Amino acid sequence: MYGYEDHLDGLRQEMDGAERAMASMERQLDRAEQENHELRQRLNEAEIEIQRLQAGIFGRVSLDADWTGESLAQQFHETYERLAPGFGYRTREASAKPWAEVPEQNRALMIAVATEILEM
Repeated sequence: MYGYEDHLDGLRQEMDGAERAMASMERQLDRAEQENHELRQRLNEAEIEIQRLQAGIFGRVSLDADWTGESLAQQFHETYERLAPGFGYRTREASAKPWAEVPEQNRALMIAVATEILEM
């Protein structure tokens, strides 16, 4: 005879099974989220490495050209601002501007440094 208690026991067993299945799915989700995090981190590291390689390969400037202190300083500034985010670096807001808008004191210093490098 199938009574009320038997019916309740059956429901409890189904509920226990569903809870075990849900716990298993939660563990799988946690593992998938961890793998996703690790893969995103590896992708970010790979993107940084690509930028570093590109800077080494494509970022070379021939100093045999007719460079002036100002043109080299401008090239350095623009390249630096472009590459900095890929290296996890955020430049100061005051100088993170197009060359023409960089504060005069900063520009003068960069020009002086570039001029000295060209004279080496």
